[in-house]
Amino acid sequence: MSFLDKSEREEMRFCYAEDEIIISNYKYNLILGGVVAYGLLVNAVLCSVINDPTEIMSPFAFLIMYMVSCITGIFMAAKSDNPYISFAGYNLVVVPIGLLISGTVNAYSSINPEIVSAAFSITFVITLAMIILGSMYPEFFFSISGILSITLVGILIASIVCMIMGISDFVITVIGAALFSLYIGKDYARAQAYTKTVDNAIDSALDIYLDIINLFIRLLRILAEFSGSNGKRRR
Repeated sequence: MSFLDKSEREEMRFCYAEDEIIISNYKYNLILGGVVAYGLLVNAVLCSVINDPTEIMSPFAFLIMYMVSCITGIFMAAKSDNPYISFAGYNLVVVPIGLLISGTVNAYSSINPEIVSAAFSITFVITLAMIILGSMYPEFFFSISGILSITLVGILIASIVCMIMGISDFVITVIGAALFSLYIGKDYARAQAYTKTVDNAIDSALDIYLDIINLFIRLLRILAEFSGSNGKRRR
C-alpha cells in the first residue's frame, strides 16, 4: 500500500524546514501513537456502520475512489512538511481503507465473530512486541530493511501469479503476516531516528498504520483457514 519509493520518503524525514519546531521524544511518540490509534478507531467505526462499501457505490466507483484517495493521501503526507496537510493526507488513506476492510471484517464476523476478535488481539500483541523490539534493537531492524523490501516485492509478484493461475496463496499470506510484523518494528525504529517534529510523527504513524492493517487482514485469512480446517475435522 505504498505508492512512493519508501527510501525517498524516509530520507526526507531526516530533514526539516527552518520554521518547524523540534519536540520532545515524549510528545513525538504521544502524537505518533495517538495518530495510529485514531486511524484504527476510524476503521472500527466504519466497520460497525457499513457492512459493505459496494452497497453505497458500484465496485468500479469504489475502486477508483480508493486508488485516487490513497495515492493522493500518501503524496500529501510524504511531500508536505505541514502537519495539518499531512494529517489530512492521513485521513484520505484511513477512510477508504476502513471502507475496504469493512466488507472483509463483516464477512468474517458473519461466519465466526471469534475470528475477528482473535485477529484483533493477536495484532495488538504483535504490534506491542514489535514496538518494544524496535526500541531495543533498532540496528537489527535497520539491517534487514533491504531484505524486507525484496521480500515484499516477491510476495506481491507471487500473489499476482497465484491469482492468475487460480491456486491457493495461503503460504504467501502467512509469509506476509510475518513480513508486516517485522515492518512494524522496522518502521517504529526508523521513526525514532527521524527528526522529532509533529509532521514526522504523523508521517511515521501512516507507515505503522499501514503495517498494522496489512498484518490484521492477513491474520483474518489465516485464522479463517484454521477455523475452517478444524470444522472439517470435527465433521
